[in-house]
Amino acid sequence: MKTVSASVARQNLPELLGTVTHGGEQVVIERHGKPIAALVSLKKTADIVDTEGPEWDELAQVLPELNARLERMLAILKKLQRDNQTFRKEMDRLHAQRKQLVWRS
Repeated sequence: MKTVSASVARQNLPELLGTVTHGGEQVVIERHGKPIAALVSLKKTADIVDTEGPEWDELAQVLPELNARLERMLAILKKLQRDNQTFRKEMDRLHAQRKQLVWRS
């Protein structure tokens, strides 16, 4: 198994893909000395992960609901972000107003 840094992988992706595809070798990609990803041929992936069966069918059925929940959560997060920005602007305005009052005293 070959190991390369993320920057080397980025620079040599075509060669690494050839190594994986034609050489049958796996390539581990590291960032700061820690493994973060692996290049594996599609054939080996099929051997590792069986995407058939009832578990995958069940997952396919619940994915739309999970996606809808994530969309609702994202909308809530965006609203919170807008509210936070509004709050910060108001706090900045009040702080500036307070500074003016202090300087007048």
